[in-house]
Amino acid sequence: PNRGRIHLVRFIRSDRILDVFSERFMVPADLTYEYVTATIYVKEQRIEVVHEGKVIQEFDYLLP
Repeated sequence: PNRGRIHLVRFIRSDRILDVFSERFMVPADLTYEYVTATIYVKEQRIEVVHEGKVIQEFDYLLP
């Protein structure tokens, strides 16, 4: 798709890696052993990481 959003729920382990379709992103230590929601904004080509309703981090996410 060339627009829209994709929502993913991921568990963050002790290595603090957010895995999104085999791409890895480092997240803050306070997210260790917590679930986060990662939303891919397709048109903007970015990922937004949300924990307990707060945006924690954003990453560029280039789509082919």
